[in-house]
Amino acid sequence: MTAIEAEPLFEMRSFHERHDIGFVRDSWVRSGAKVMRQMLRKGLFERETYLSHQRALVTSLIGRSRVIIACNPKYPEQIFGWICVGEGSVRPLLHYIYIKEPYRRSFGISAELLNAAGCGRDSAVWCTSWCSWVKKEQAAREAANAKPMEFNFWKLCES
Repeated sequence: MTAIEAEPLFEMRSFHERHDIGFVRDSWVRSGAKVMRQMLRKGLFERETYLSHQRALVTSLIGRSRVIIACNPKYPEQIFGWICVGEGSVRPLLHYIYIKEPYRRSFGISAELLNAAGCGRDSAVWCTSWCSWVKKEQAAREAANAKPMEFNFWKLCES
């Protein structure tokens, strides 16, 4: 009896600026805006100010960092998620990781992206953006006695 090989659910590919920049930048800015809503509600800055400055920051980070795409193996233009990583002086700088909502659980995309970018649980990582996922990943790493993921916004200056 022969085993039937299952087709992979996703694969990693390199970032193609011409085709991917719009999705990566917009998903980063939009999901980051969700985190910033509380500050916006408090009137600390205007929405348009946030959007224009965040868009410029994200575009700059993408230009000087490595972006890896998780996509459909049959249709590589169908992006499931991505990771943006810079080179830190001592450890990798995880700038952002994004997975589309329907693929966030049970597929292992974030773990595979982290491993592909050299940010797996066997590596200590600086994280330059804060979101609820970072808190969950920090707790999971601690529970597994894995290398830490520490948030440090100022590490943006290193990349």
